Amino acid sequence: MATAATNPMTLAPSRVETTPPTPTQRPIAPRSGGSPPPMPSRPRAMR
Repeated sequence: MATAATNPMTLAPSRVETTPPTPTQRPIAPRSGGSPPPMPSRPRAMR
């Protein structure tokens, strides 16, 4: 049981360091995806 508590604790700090980099790239992805949406919107306006 003591080993299981040590494993999650070690993974938690590791995940926290990987979380900051992910949120930063996520906001950039939505901005890039904003360009593609306009394309499908054009065909809808033509209809």
